[in-house]
Amino acid sequence: MAFNKLRIDYLFFGGIGFFLMISVCTADFQDPTIFNQIYPSKGISNWTGLIGAIIGGSLLEVFGPSAFLLTWLFIRINLHNPRRISRVFGVYYGLVLVFILSISHEILLRKNFIFLNDLN
Repeated sequence: MAFNKLRIDYLFFGGIGFFLMISVCTADFQDPTIFNQIYPSKGISNWTGLIGAIIGGSLLEVFGPSAFLLTWLFIRINLHNPRRISRVFGVYYGLVLVFILSISHEILLRKNFIFLNDLN
């Protein structure tokens, strides 16, 4: 990509996607989230600070391990959407996909198809 063809929306959505990725990857379960607002005495261990800890931890609590797909889906939907599907429907289908993956992961854990000892 040439420098003169640099688009602002690529920088904006790429930056937000990178922020989401870092906040989900460095989330710690002792950091504050929407569901747990207790601030740890040792400080926040998330690299993106308090806002990243709240966003990343909350996404992991709601969607589980499939929250890592949200960063890719966020960038993919906003930058590479086809013209026949609007962004609203793209976001909806992306969240449905992540929700179905998190439910199937939980079912596999409950039915002992995936052993927690192997994950640790």
